[in-house]
Amino acid sequence: MLNFFVGIIVLQVGTAGLCYVFVEWGFTDIRLLLALSFLDMLFVGLIVLWFSSVARQCNFAEMESIRETHAKEREKLRVDAERQKNRFADKKHKEVLRATKTAFAVANIKVGSAFAGMLVLGGIMIYSQLVTFGLLMLTASAGGLAGYMARVKQDVLFPRKNHALQRLPIDYGEKKQNK
Repeated sequence: MLNFFVGIIVLQVGTAGLCYVFVEWGFTDIRLLLALSFLDMLFVGLIVLWFSSVARQCNFAEMESIRETHAKEREKLRVDAERQKNRFADKKHKEVLRATKTAFAVANIKVGSAFAGMLVLGGIMIYSQLVTFGLLMLTASAGGLAGYMARVKQDVLFPRKNHALQRLPIDYGEKKQNK
């Protein structure tokens, strides 16, 4: 804005100077009036070009600041979206792990119940005079139950680091951008 003020002052001083020259030399000469008018129009044209240049420069600076502000806002939105996406992914991952643990717990109960049922059936067979078949059933089910319990104990005491359910690969459909 200061450039416009300086330009207006220069224009006023120049026009006042031309008017002073015209008044000092007299009002009678039409050629002098035309020459001074042409000189004033030339001076005004130069000032207009100067104002145009200053206005263009101010407009360019304003556009650059707006672009910079928009770029900052866009980056902030990207960061916020990435944070929300990560929170959502972590939440979904925890839900999947919780559901998997629940499914494993239900499966463990079912398998344990099946082995316990086999033990009871083996006991009934021994009691009902089918000793050989009952002992065979008892040893098979007890061995299976012992192996299953050993595996469960091993999973509890020594969790596998690269277990398939520990960290599921999640694809969000992101496209890699070449920069």
